Amino acid sequence: MPVETGLRVLHCGHDVELEEGDFVLTDSVMPSRTTFRQPNTSLGLILPYETLRRYIPNPEAVFGRRGTANRGFGRLVGTMLQAIWTQVEQGLPPEYGPNLVKSLLEVIATTYAMEHRAEACESSVAAARRAQIKRFIERRLRDADLNASSVATGLGLSPRYTRMVFAPEGEGIADYIMRRRLEECASQLRNALWQGRSITDTAFTWGFSSMAHFTRAFKERFAVTPTEYRRSQSV
Repeated sequence: MPVETGLRVLHCGHDVELEEGDFVLTDSVMPSRTTFRQPNTSLGLILPYETLRRYIPNPEAVFGRRGTANRGFGRLVGTMLQAIWTQVEQGLPPEYGPNLVKSLLEVIATTYAMEHRAEACESSVAAARRAQIKRFIERRLRDADLNASSVATGLGLSPRYTRMVFAPEGEGIADYIMRRRLEECASQLRNALWQGRSITDTAFTWGFSSMAHFTRAFKERFAVTPTEYRRSQSV
């Protein structure tokens, strides 16, 4: 939640602009990007996934969606979060923590229910399974042996059921794995901190076992070779 100047968050297929007091829920396992127009101060709260599920039955449906400060109970969320932050800095007795977090999460859940009623209130087994599949993939994205079959086996599901559950994403599991690997490779190639690492190292780090395969896939997605991509980003 930004408290001084806004920011932009891309997460779980959503692209939201947050003004002061707006907030967004994100899954730390899933890829996300935050950009700032100018120097920014924000507050963040980290909590276990299972704790969040006690208040929002299907968190995946609202990850990346904006909670608005000037709508419903959004303003109350901002007030509570800032008050809790202040108390923590001043020395909040630990015995009060659970009650405060419970109250805050109840208000956050209510805010999402009012702003995104259908999504926040949905309790979908299929949606939860898709999120489980994605989380499994993201944790093992660097594993060269990761594929649709290993995902199904790792989750104790049949390959057919796994493919069926994932189908609403609009891309198959293998395509999702490939896209995410290429995105991570591209991110590393344009990062100045990784300029000393070879393109081969980058490709192998993210699960590719053949440079020829990596180069073809990269060019198909980004319309340039990895070498050309890195060169264009460093200009």
